[in-house]
Amino acid sequence: MSHALEFAATMADTQLRHTAVEIPWRTIFRVLAAAVLVWLWFQLYQVVLLVVVAGLLAVTLNPAVRRLVQHGWPQWLAAVVVSVGLLSIVAGFLVITWSSLSEQARFAMQNISGIEQDVVKRLPAWMRNSVRPPSSGDVTSYLAPLLRSPRSVRSLTDCSVSF
Repeated sequence: MSHALEFAATMADTQLRHTAVEIPWRTIFRVLAAAVLVWLWFQLYQVVLLVVVAGLLAVTLNPAVRRLVQHGWPQWLAAVVVSVGLLSIVAGFLVITWSSLSEQARFAMQNISGIEQDVVKRLPAWMRNSVRPPSSGDVTSYLAPLLRSPRSVRSLTDCSVSF
């Protein structure tokens, strides 16, 4: 019987104990700083991407500009000629491939529903069960409404250009 009384006494002591979690100010500051950095990245990623691409173009085109300057061209004229030459090459590429690109885009827009259904069929069962059509019995595309908005098409274009 004394064993039962000892156990009851220790139970009463353990039920009265409180656990305190102390978080140092330094940890709170680090979490807040990380959240601010993530927020800043989401606000500035397009500007950062633009600066990176501009830097890459400047470093890539600098040898051609330098060569023209060594041949006696003014630096501003060399930079303009090289830039116009690059834009001409890009424009020529688009002119040559435009019919193929537009045909592929048209094909993708016409078949997006079938492609989407095929992707959903290949998903694991647990993931497929969580993907439901917007209304009961109606099998409509999730992506088609998104692709109709100019902003989402621009975002998809930005993503494809960045990769």
